Amino acid sequence: MYQVGLSFDLNENWIGGSYYIRSLVSAFALLPADEQPMLTLISRNKDSVSFIQEVGYTKLQWVHPDQFHAQPDAFPFDAIFPWADPNQAYRTVSWIPDFQELHLPFYFTDAEIAARRHHHRLRFATSGLVVSSDSVSKDVARFYPGECPNVAVVRFASFDGFDDSKIDQVRTAYGLTGPYVMCANQVWVHKNHILVIKALSLLKTKGVDVTVCFTGNESDYRVTGYAKFLKQMAEEWGVSDNLKFLGFIPRSDQLSLMKGARYVIQPSLFEGWSTVIEDAKAMQQFVVASDLPVHQEQLDANCRFFPRHNPEALAAIMLEFARTSPEITRDNDYADRRRQFGRDMLAAFQRFSNGPRMQGAQRLSASDVAALSDENFASA
Repeated sequence: MYQVGLSFDLNENWIGGSYYIRSLVSAFALLPADEQPMLTLISRNKDSVSFIQEVGYTKLQWVHPDQFHAQPDAFPFDAIFPWADPNQAYRTVSWIPDFQELHLPFYFTDAEIAARRHHHRLRFATSGLVVSSDSVSKDVARFYPGECPNVAVVRFASFDGFDDSKIDQVRTAYGLTGPYVMCANQVWVHKNHILVIKALSLLKTKGVDVTVCFTGNESDYRVTGYAKFLKQMAEEWGVSDNLKFLGFIPRSDQLSLMKGARYVIQPSLFEGWSTVIEDAKAMQQFVVASDLPVHQEQLDANCRFFPRHNPEALAAIMLEFARTSPEITRDNDYADRRRQFGRDMLAAFQRFSNGPRMQGAQRLSASDVAALSDENFASA
């Protein structure tokens, strides 16, 4: 059985990265039993493990980082993902979500950019690199020419579900009793919420009221008080009553609100591969998205694009859809997308991670690792 060491610690400050790993495990769960890899989480605490266990994948084990780092070569992993471990580059497959700091450098300090470049080069030095889009793959060649020859594009899929029967209940719980539009990004400066607020103010001058619901973490370390600033601008522009800032809410509630919306707005100034768009595709929801190349790579139906710096263009689309709801013209075969995510990732592992393995008495057997995992679960 193919053995994968999965380095993972739950990070609520970057929940997108945590959901990425959980979605990957969910993708493996859809594969036939004989294709499913044995996954060993290299995690510091039970909360991180429980977050992954929620998907119900049965071939799952757990070792502490200290246990792994004490004798890393002894573990019988065919591949390690997604971060580089010391002296394990030969079988580590890395992941980089995007190169936002090089596209939008004004949102980062020089020190932050230098630190990111350093960490990226550590990942380039592993057996291979996984990215989520053609756009990011092109960025590797553009910003680091010749430094990373082994790159695979593996487009991730969304997995978390919701209960259709509870959509009205969830809407009511959050005070959304009438029609509304959903914007489910973290409230960070590059997510471009300000454009949506400006578009609402332009609609207001035409006597058109549209309600927009914002969900997501309201703490952006780069811009202190950014969410407060957005709320102040909404008040100054006379659209406070048209906005609901719900903050970070349970994932199932967020998805229910997305499904119950008239459509979803994704106004971001930068993405590596938008989880919001994948969520919308999975639930057959219409998306109004900024004109990023990656958004156009993700969407080929049930969508409308607008220039990312043009509130008038967004307001025109919102005005149209205030009068006539957008039409879903094609269903997505999303179950197949989910399986393909797992297959593509395994193919990348097998393509890149083919280095030497430890031989002899020091090598742990699969049963040794299973026993260690059982002890960790029992003592947690």
